[in-house]
Amino acid sequence: MTMREIPRDRWIEDLDHFSREHTGRIVRLLVTGGDGGSRTEVRNLPLQGISVDSTRGSSVGIMIGRQPGDHVTHEIPNARTIEIERSETGAARAVRVQGADGSTAVLEIAAE
Repeated sequence: MTMREIPRDRWIEDLDHFSREHTGRIVRLLVTGGDGGSRTEVRNLPLQGISVDSTRGSSVGIMIGRQPGDHVTHEIPNARTIEIERSETGAARAVRVQGADGSTAVLEIAAE
């Protein structure tokens, strides 16, 4: 597995592309707070998308669930870094977003 950081000026474009490729895939969302405490926020639900709020510039939203009206949105308000983990074959396996407060959200894609 290899991890690649996305340059900030490509966040919107790369996350839009990632969302188009992976919408509907089953995912798990792991969240680690700035205090180091970890939890699984979502498991075994389809990805709706991941995006950058262009009005706020550094806010990243991860939307997961079966219906637009029945979903979970996890927001990282002050994202500092975004990385994509890829398998040896180049397939995306996870997206890691680190917030300014030290929190981390890891969106893992289930293997097909």
